[in-house]
Amino acid sequence: MKVLVVGGNGFLGKEIFRELIDNGHDVIGMGRSGNPNGDKNWISADISKPNTYRSFLSDWEPDVVVQSAWVTAQKTYRQSAENLHYASGTLQFAKHCLQTGTKHFVGLGTSAEYGMQIDPCNAAKTTPAPVNLYGQKKLETLLGLQGLITAAGARLTWARVFQPYGPGQDPERLIPWAVKQLMAGYDIDLQNPFVKLDWISSRDIGRAISWSITHDTPEVIDIGTGIGTNVYDVLIEVSNILGVKIQITHPVSASKKESACNLIVSGDSPLFQSGWLPADSLQAGLKRALGR
Repeated sequence: MKVLVVGGNGFLGKEIFRELIDNGHDVIGMGRSGNPNGDKNWISADISKPNTYRSFLSDWEPDVVVQSAWVTAQKTYRQSAENLHYASGTLQFAKHCLQTGTKHFVGLGTSAEYGMQIDPCNAAKTTPAPVNLYGQKKLETLLGLQGLITAAGARLTWARVFQPYGPGQDPERLIPWAVKQLMAGYDIDLQNPFVKLDWISSRDIGRAISWSITHDTPEVIDIGTGIGTNVYDVLIEVSNILGVKIQITHPVSASKKESACNLIVSGDSPLFQSGWLPADSLQAGLKRALGR
């Protein structure tokens, strides 16, 4: 299949691109930056500027489009006005893709669409309740895509990614930030050390997207492991892999019993029901992320 990966040079886009290539697809990456590999499998274009991609879509006619581009800067992404631009740009871009014959549009959603949850999340059952602009605009984009793609008679996959980690992640994200602190000999101060999250390796995210393209999966899926691990324990594992001592401080009020937000994929979530399972254990995924 001919697959276009938008954001193909991004943190998750790279993994998706690599996995699709490994599975024998004809893949082209697309992004606003120049050609990262200096080869023919790249188009420099911006989803908010149709004149940069329309002729390419008409000429190449991708069967599948994976839209992984979005604002992700750790310090600003939750409330950034860029969320509005990516939401409208994605809908405009999807419309043009459908007009040129795209049969399957894949968009990357987020666990932030669920907001604050205590019970495990299931795309088929859990009601979204986003609490920030990032989650709100992702959810609005899903609703807009559903209308467009249903009308076109095409297929939609909306993949809600849970807590990603892996090589090349934003240095301000928890794991790379903690590594920098540890290697410098600093203590690590955590506000919510016992919040449980579903940590999923970027490599497994690529595998899940590839699976969704070649298998009969529901329209909305969750990409996670089904295992919750609190932040404290993740950083203990990081320190063990690095072979350095760690000193974690946190508010006295923090307790292993308190749970401000537990974002974990349910064991009966639709992607698991389709037969897909993650391949990386937390330890294996962290070793790869840390280059060990």
